[in-house]
Amino acid sequence: MSSPRKSSRISLAAILTLLTGVAVTGLLFVAVSALEYSKMELSFQQRGHMRAAAIRRGMDDTLELVTIINTLFKTAGVVEREQFAAFTRPLLERYPFVQAFNFHRVLDHAGALRHEAETRQERPEYRLHDANRQPLSPRPQHIIVDYLEPLEGNEAAFGLDLASLPDMARVIADAVDSAQPRTTELLRLEQEADAQNGFVMLLPVYRPGAELSTVAQRRAAWVGNTSAVIRSADLIQKILLAADLLDDRELLVQVYIGDDIRPANLVYTRGQQADEPPAPLPLQRWLAFDYRQPYTRTFSAAGKPWHVQVTPLPRPFLPHHLGSLSTLIGGLLFSLLTAAFVNSLARRSLRVQRLVDERTVALKASNDKLAEDVAARKRTEEALQESEHRFRRLLALSSDWYWEQDEHFRFTSITGGFFDKGKQDPQAFLGRTRWEINPALWDNRWGRDHRATLEAHLPFANLEYALPGLDGQTHWFSTSGEPVFDREGKFRGYRGTGSEITGRKLAEQRIQHIAHHDVLTGLPNRVLLQDRLAQAVAFANRSGKPLWVMLIDLDRFKFVNDSLGHKAGDQLLKTVAQRLRDSVRDSDTVARLSGDEFVAILCEYPADASHDVAQRIMRAVTQPAMLEGKEFFVTCSIGVAVYAPTAPRPSA
Repeated sequence: MSSPRKSSRISLAAILTLLTGVAVTGLLFVAVSALEYSKMELSFQQRGHMRAAAIRRGMDDTLELVTIINTLFKTAGVVEREQFAAFTRPLLERYPFVQAFNFHRVLDHAGALRHEAETRQERPEYRLHDANRQPLSPRPQHIIVDYLEPLEGNEAAFGLDLASLPDMARVIADAVDSAQPRTTELLRLEQEADAQNGFVMLLPVYRPGAELSTVAQRRAAWVGNTSAVIRSADLIQKILLAADLLDDRELLVQVYIGDDIRPANLVYTRGQQADEPPAPLPLQRWLAFDYRQPYTRTFSAAGKPWHVQVTPLPRPFLPHHLGSLSTLIGGLLFSLLTAAFVNSLARRSLRVQRLVDERTVALKASNDKLAEDVAARKRTEEALQESEHRFRRLLALSSDWYWEQDEHFRFTSITGGFFDKGKQDPQAFLGRTRWEINPALWDNRWGRDHRATLEAHLPFANLEYALPGLDGQTHWFSTSGEPVFDREGKFRGYRGTGSEITGRKLAEQRIQHIAHHDVLTGLPNRVLLQDRLAQAVAFANRSGKPLWVMLIDLDRFKFVNDSLGHKAGDQLLKTVAQRLRDSVRDSDTVARLSGDEFVAILCEYPADASHDVAQRIMRAVTQPAMLEGKEFFVTCSIGVAVYAPTAPRPSA
């Protein structure tokens, strides 16, 4: 009875020793962790404040852009379109986050119509339109996007009536009444073509010298707005880049515009979004061992609240908790070693019990081994079934299919989506041979060779043939197969795989066409021209009729390229090519020889018709052509060469 009591007292002493060491270690660990947490909190607050302050300064600088342009209208009075373009051009180059600078002109309905008519004298494409790109509807007041720089890429907003946009109209009205700059909500702008949103920052323009003391006076003196269309994400990116605040990968920076912080108001995000932080623990926050509280600062710019939220991202544990971790590991090791020493005193009294336990474990291991053998066999059966299922699924998902034929070459099985991919009727294949499905195999040599290969019981590969599909289109297939023999060597049929190659065939046809035709005009190129010329000469030798070859050279084509651009030059070449085709017969050939040179091969014309044919071609070419909205007259020079073969002798 003494031994069990001694063993029990020794085991309890070891446990108490271990618990005491762990408790002391835990207290030290918590104290050191609190100091580490305070250090992380202070560092994060400083970094968040630096980013919020930089963004606030950047927004103030951006507001100065609109104020500078507004000052132009205050000092100059009447600002012409060219002055506006010259003034804003260096600003656009210096501030790439600006999509466009605008001047919105305020007009009544009659004034808007007169303005449209006057502007169209200089810009025929100019149209006033509402938000739905419809002509203006009568309303007391129109707010027209009149000056727009740059115009290229922003044509959709040129002439837009902002009064047809309720949200924009409300922001403009607020700016006019307060005589202060205002910013819109996040908008999908007319000018913006990609997925980035933006906002418009605007400032009203009043009549020079007008009294602006009251809201009524400001409304009466209002003549328009100057505005800047800002790419929101590019703006914040440039601000943080200029302040060298983009390299911290441990922070998630998010900027919102609007009354509250919600996804719809998100302007900019930098950093990978982490999971939501865990709920606060009942004990001190630093027991979480990581600082996860976001830093949020709100300020107002151009009448709109901005929210800068900086959230710490999960960071490596060891560099920030080296002291607490060392305390924890050292204390635990010391506690474990002390408890192990105490516990070793009780090991002698447990020897008998350990021997009994070993016998029990051996018996249990034997039972477990038997159970594992049964389970292993079951797993093997399941793996075999899974392998078979996986093979069938892979075959079904493959672009190829599997087919089988009996000894009479009739299809007995076709799998892998052949009928869906090839648009074929299953009833037309099963139980029939390939030549019964496609009678064309009897009419050509390769079909008969394939029949001979099958009858000789030989393998074949890459047999290509075409079949009409249920969709009315012709589908091409490629198939390969091998003969099947039983154990006695008796022929039992064929099996193989096939693919649908219609796409490849169509690509080959397109390549063949491109190789022999000019890409721009669609006319034969030099390669096809040589072939057509050789055929025409051979026909002239057989028939004894003259062959004409005309070289047509366009005049002033370089002038078109230099003055109107290559796009207009390409349009002129296509127009001339169509006119040349229309001026000759279908049996004649018109080809493009080089940049502005064409060749016409004419057969079977009377000997005295050359002058009339040349005049018809020149009249067709000299017809006026519309290039970039303007009529352009082009002339040509024609050189004619005649091949007059000796007339064939009549046969006896």
